[in-house]
Amino acid sequence: CASIRSHQTSAQARIFAARALALDEGLAEAHTSSAFERVTQWDWSGAEQAFRRAIELNPRYATAHFWYARMLAGLGRYDDALERLREAHRLEPLSRVIRDNLTQFHILRNEPAIALVEARRLVELAPDYPSGHALLGRVLLLNGKPDEALALIRNATLYIQRALLAAGLVSPQPTGTTP
Repeated sequence: CASIRSHQTSAQARIFAARALALDEGLAEAHTSSAFERVTQWDWSGAEQAFRRAIELNPRYATAHFWYARMLAGLGRYDDALERLREAHRLEPLSRVIRDNLTQFHILRNEPAIALVEARRLVELAPDYPSGHALLGRVLLLNGKPDEALALIRNATLYIQRALLAAGLVSPQPTGTTP
């Protein structure tokens, strides 16, 4: 059932991107959507061509750089991916998603000291972002600081529990119980 919805969503994305490009070939956003849809179809060369076109049309469109970086990393082109990710970050320095991915990229490159700097900046930038706390906890573990890591991971868990409770997705825990 989920794969049918995914296939339908992908088909709709393809149609909408094609319509947008038919209306205006100069829309970087439409080329990025087309590229992203091509990635889901494993059409790497078509996706790369569409990402490059999007960036050519609007070099300041951080989303195109970000998703292009994700594709390049998936293809093992890590130096190119890091370049695109850094450009996305330069364009959108307050984006927690981009900084989160940049931090994870440094983890993958076995650069725990750089990842630690990025993760700390992420938590400073977005103290209410649970994934940032969890990521910083993970990086602290990699840097040999388990006590500090555990405190941050507990923080992330509390943020997530509060968010789920506020959204009505979970019931409050009875007094005296632990999650």
